[in-house]
Amino acid sequence: MVSPGTGGLDSFLNIAKDIWRWVDYIHIREKKLPLEQQMYWAQSLRTRGVPSNRIILNGSTQLDHHALLGGVHWGQAVIRKYDKDVLRRNNRLRVGVSVHSLEEAKVAEERGADYLFYGHVYASPSKPNFEPRGLASLAEVCAKVSIPVIAIGGIATENIAAIRTAGASGAAVISTIWTNDQPELPLHCDKRLRIQRNTPNQGDDAMREEVRSRSRNCSGYHPGTVSRSKAGAEFRGKLHAETIIVGGGVIGCAIACELATRGYDVLLVERARIAGGTSCAAAGMLAADSEEFTHAVMAKLARQSRALLHEQKERISALSGVEMGLQQQGFITPFRSYSEVSSYKNNRSSTLSTEHIWWDRVAVQQEASWLNRDTYGAFYRPSESEVLPVNLTQAYVRSAQAMGARVMEGVQDVRLHTNVNGVQGIETSIGTMTSRNVIIATGLHGEELMRHVGLKSPVLPVKGEIAAVQFSPHHAGYRPDKTVYAEDIYIVPKANGEVWIGATSLPGRTDMNVSVQGIQKLLAAATNWVPGMKEAHFIRAWAGVRPSTPDGLPYLGACESVPGLFAAFGHYRNGILLSAITASLMADLIFGKTSEELGIQDLSPERLNIKEMLQ
Repeated sequence: MVSPGTGGLDSFLNIAKDIWRWVDYIHIREKKLPLEQQMYWAQSLRTRGVPSNRIILNGSTQLDHHALLGGVHWGQAVIRKYDKDVLRRNNRLRVGVSVHSLEEAKVAEERGADYLFYGHVYASPSKPNFEPRGLASLAEVCAKVSIPVIAIGGIATENIAAIRTAGASGAAVISTIWTNDQPELPLHCDKRLRIQRNTPNQGDDAMREEVRSRSRNCSGYHPGTVSRSKAGAEFRGKLHAETIIVGGGVIGCAIACELATRGYDVLLVERARIAGGTSCAAAGMLAADSEEFTHAVMAKLARQSRALLHEQKERISALSGVEMGLQQQGFITPFRSYSEVSSYKNNRSSTLSTEHIWWDRVAVQQEASWLNRDTYGAFYRPSESEVLPVNLTQAYVRSAQAMGARVMEGVQDVRLHTNVNGVQGIETSIGTMTSRNVIIATGLHGEELMRHVGLKSPVLPVKGEIAAVQFSPHHAGYRPDKTVYAEDIYIVPKANGEVWIGATSLPGRTDMNVSVQGIQKLLAAATNWVPGMKEAHFIRAWAGVRPSTPDGLPYLGACESVPGLFAAFGHYRNGILLSAITASLMADLIFGKTSEELGIQDLSPERLNIKEMLQ
């Protein structure tokens, strides 16, 4: 949305504060006002709740992040004389340029512009004495440059589809907003057109069948499908986004949600289906206190992430329309004898959380009568919680889309596209996708992508098997109401009424077959702790492969040797737990903070390369 250029601050703020959620950016273009006064307009927007990174300032030549803006916008005169070395920096503000011909568009792109305004496309009240350039010239510019082209001039709801067909990445609106009694209505329609363009042509029955199919094949159900583009269905030429995320598991979808919420231009690409890999097979435990972390930073991040997810729950559920199945009923770690308790404490002396309550034999029977009566005692951790993992992933990605992110499934053969200036995007089976930043969040396939740029980030596959059972109403008293997190088993009562039992651990295995031996082992251990388990009905079993690393730490941070490249993979069995904090950290890194500032330098994706050079 572009300001009307009339210099009326009050009317501008009254409309902008109500409609900023419907637009990607608010462009302050008040050419009659000095730059200092335009900066005051930007500050006024921020005080009314508009995020800084959604604000574009016309004419400013300050490109460093301390300006706290989403970007600047220039005319031809500025881009032609500005220092090209500065424009090549990754850590700078987004730069847009207004162009009126193909020649001007090529010059702006060659000198480093991130996007273009092209117009005026249609007859416009702001250009009464000039002929519109039309759709044909718009299409020509879109076809000949690789950066996004935003159509401007005479844009209205009824011609959005036409400019999209011509190849435009979006529209800049002026009169459509400022002359409308209900300015949010045309924006609502424009947003819906953009989202629906990326929706497969499926009826409701087909969507419901997909849900049923996935619930049979994965670890949990989810109510609905994601609006998305099938690879190649509508792909024309090159795609561009400020940030491309490779990987549609819980980590990639969480990052997309966070970046989109902060106002960034995001494209998420997935080689198969959203939540179809490790995220589909997880148990969904947020075991921040129960899990044994070997590194202090991991324990800290785990607790921060659990708290952050609880804080975000209502907002994400409201945006996505998906119930993530978040339950906080606490975890129980039971023991058969005093010696088991002593051994447990000794093994975890440095990481044993203070967030626990000791239950003796009597307390165990009072608080968890379904546990084996021979249980010596247990630690109870009331802050622990769990989610339905597929639902959480779907909630993240739907929220991201609601905030403007684009999602593409079935994008195969992804390779990083780099040059001497750093990452430039990705090459795929369906073409080139350009960007300023690329985040690798592909779990098991992250090692291969990092190898493309000479970085060593090994991933070690660890297969795990899980079983799901359900209790009939007649045997409801036998059903655990809290998660059992024992040394040899976990038993998780889920929001969908099932109880999940896991997990085997088979290092080096990548097949998805479920073995009889593995399930027998799980059911025997579960029945030993919860004798009433033998009355449950067996529902299904599944397998998944978790991405571990040689030192047990995820690869999380910026790749200093390749500007614009970031990694967020290798979370092993804690991807669900660490999803929220990983997303927050990656957004902070994209904005320009350092790993040292965030306290995650030990998770550097280049740490093994550095260690190898020092040896």
